[in-house]
Amino acid sequence: MTDAAPATPFVADTACMGDHDTIRVRLRAALCADDPWTALYALHTDRPGRLAEVVEELYRSEADRAALRPHLSWYLRSLGEPGDAVLLRLCAEPAFAADDRRDLLRATVERGLRLPAELLRRYGGDPGARWGNAHAGFPAPELVDAMGLCGDPSFVPRLGALLEDDAARGRAALALSRLGAREWTAPIAGRLSEVTGLDHTASPSPWS
Repeated sequence: MTDAAPATPFVADTACMGDHDTIRVRLRAALCADDPWTALYALHTDRPGRLAEVVEELYRSEADRAALRPHLSWYLRSLGEPGDAVLLRLCAEPAFAADDRRDLLRATVERGLRLPAELLRRYGGDPGARWGNAHAGFPAPELVDAMGLCGDPSFVPRLGALLEDDAARGRAALALSRLGAREWTAPIAGRLSEVTGLDHTASPSPWS
């Protein structure tokens, strides 16, 4: 009698892609690979239905977030609408440290997502969300971008004031255009030769 071939545990365990534990095991394996970026991309092509949910679970774990934060936020940006929903939920989480909030804010800006104005005002009151250093008093670059994307005209005066600063001027001009602040068209045009800091990640201006 011929002996049966031994079972292959990994194949057996990962056969059902809808299983939460299986997805978590595969995601952790990708994150711990020698080349996690390539492994994450390969996993992404499988598109397991609950992948974004598992990424959120890991991001909410303090230990996993400390070790894997850049990979987790990058992966959420690659997951389309399910990842967007997770990013918005995580951004509303008040327990995260300033570095975590900046990481999430950068990810939402890169996805062109609109965050509530009140949330951005809360972020703006955080000393960790300042441009360059806390004493300069200017919001961090990703916060300026997010103000432009949020659609709330209450940020217009603050963004207009940033036109006076060399470091913030470029981003502030783009944010004002996204908010449709046409009253600032002439002041922006008058400073075009002075604009710096145009390296940004937010979605294109609706005026372009």
